[in-house]
Amino acid sequence: AAAARHDLILLQVEDPLDVRLPATGPVPVRDAESGRLGLVSGRRAARQHAEEAAARRARWTALSRSLGCDLVRVSTREPYLPPLVSFFERRRRRGAR
Repeated sequence: AAAARHDLILLQVEDPLDVRLPATGPVPVRDAESGRLGLVSGRRAARQHAEEAAARRARWTALSRSLGCDLVRVSTREPYLPPLVSFFERRRRRGAR
């Protein structure tokens, strides 16, 4: 594993809208190629987006396990320093690199 030879940490930066879209009524969209207008169900799109975000998070978790390294998630909505400091404090207590 890469983490056996190197001090490797995955850092996943997420924007809240990457994880969860607001569930709204129908949303008008325009096809970029044809120029045609259509309506998309905001609730259905939000649900699908949330499912894709959960799958993406699961892939990040699986990747960190397969590499044998830690994963830290931070949000663009909050200061990144507290989660990083907390991670390194927990890591120091458990005696890791």
